[in-house]
Amino acid sequence: GVLADLTDRWKVMVTGTYLQYPFGEQSHDVRTSIQQRFTIGQNWAIRFEMNDRDEDTEARFLVHAYF
Repeated sequence: GVLADLTDRWKVMVTGTYLQYPFGEQSHDVRTSIQQRFTIGQNWAIRFEMNDRDEDTEARFLVHAYF
């Protein structure tokens, strides 16, 4: 994967995984993910994640409050 600081407040991470199962079940598994975090203030951040595994896609939007 790759983690990049686009600005002081914005980070992006992109990852990918390939798994192959040669014994038993003859299959493979491809997973990709992109995650972004933007810091709004000292105690607040928003985050967006998108994960893909074969034909299943999941997207999440989160708000983080730190105290």
